[in-house]
Amino acid sequence: MKKITFLILFLTITFSFAQNWSTGVITFNGNYSGQVDVTPTTVTLTLIGPDDRWLGMGFGVTCMTSGNDDVVIFDGTNLTDRNYIGIGVQPAVDFSQDWTIISNTTSVGTRTLIATRARDTGDSNDFVFPAAAGGINFVWAYRGSAGFSITSHSGNRGSVSASLGIDD
Repeated sequence: MKKITFLILFLTITFSFAQNWSTGVITFNGNYSGQVDVTPTTVTLTLIGPDDRWLGMGFGVTCMTSGNDDVVIFDGTNLTDRNYIGIGVQPAVDFSQDWTIISNTTSVGTRTLIATRARDTGDSNDFVFPAAAGGINFVWAYRGSAGFSITSHSGNRGSVSASLGIDD
């Protein structure tokens, strides 16, 4: 009986201190939105957009300039981990691919993609998501016309700042 009581007490204390943070749904424009959920060890990314073209999102940046800026692009099949190498240039594929697709569904022209990765991958090209409430900058883009080859977004792009708050 004591073992069961201690186990229940241990689990209650452990789970009561675990924190989760979320941006909630971020509307990029009328056709595209995203959400980032963070735990002390894991990040879950949800992208909701047109199901007939590539979708992209960058983390911790306000523009698509070169540097070790972290971005992901979904090409209809794969979610690739990349970094920006300059405006107007296709982001370079990272040596390590850290994202794992958990779910990829389409319905009535809309794709919902859910992927996860470690909060801190240890890779200098990857954004370290904060394990605390606060603001994060994001950039987003998607192809201007139907198709999955990584070509121009034709103005379907932008930047947004969102708050990472405690997820109840």
